[in-house]
Amino acid sequence: LAARRAAGARVLRVDDGPRGEVPCDAFLNQNPGAERNSPSLPPEALPLLGPRWAALRSAFARVGERRAARAEAQNFLISFGGEDPADATSTALRALRRVKSPFAAVVVIGPDNPRADALAKLAEGLPVRLERMADMPALMGKADLALVGGGVTMLEACAAGLPTLVATVAGNQEAGAASLAGLGLVRSLGRASELDEIALSRELDALFGNESELTRLSTSCRAAVDGRGAARVAAALLAL
Repeated sequence: LAARRAAGARVLRVDDGPRGEVPCDAFLNQNPGAERNSPSLPPEALPLLGPRWAALRSAFARVGERRAARAEAQNFLISFGGEDPADATSTALRALRRVKSPFAAVVVIGPDNPRADALAKLAEGLPVRLERMADMPALMGKADLALVGGGVTMLEACAAGLPTLVATVAGNQEAGAASLAGLGLVRSLGRASELDEIALSRELDALFGNESELTRLSTSCRAAVDGRGAARVAAALLAL
């Protein structure tokens, strides 16, 4: 990196935490809370910290711009990433059997999730569609409420203006989820491995008909994560 910089190249380092001094011209950490935990940077390096700089596909921002206020949540999206190591999807499906409010759900089964057959059996008799290959911007545009793991999917949901419940699937997601939840931008359910079907069903019943809270979550999350971070990063690099 030092040799490339000496030759005149501009170096953007993308990282998710402080790891000692970083030789670069700009440093990107798009995780929520990164603004308060900046790494040791060379004095000339430009810090690009927090979800304002999140490099998301522009399709999520377009979904957010088109989102209209909804009086109730009936379309529910569930996604726990590629593998879902805690099998939180199964817990969510069991919770849906307890939900009293009307709903229709789309459950995204990640490509590395080995439980597709078992999940299909759990979904039998429920108003649930299972998706293996998913167009996430399109699904988020149709959804009124989502349950996702932390990480990038959480940021994509915020950019789409989608009210979101978060259950983290990895330790490195916990700080970011806690940061957004602390600001009232998402609702945190803790770790996916500790997700409780009874508590989840009650949370869903409380939210599905809560127009004011759904509107608040949609407006606030999109204001904080507008999905235009990639353009901001590109402009910052061109200005160096």
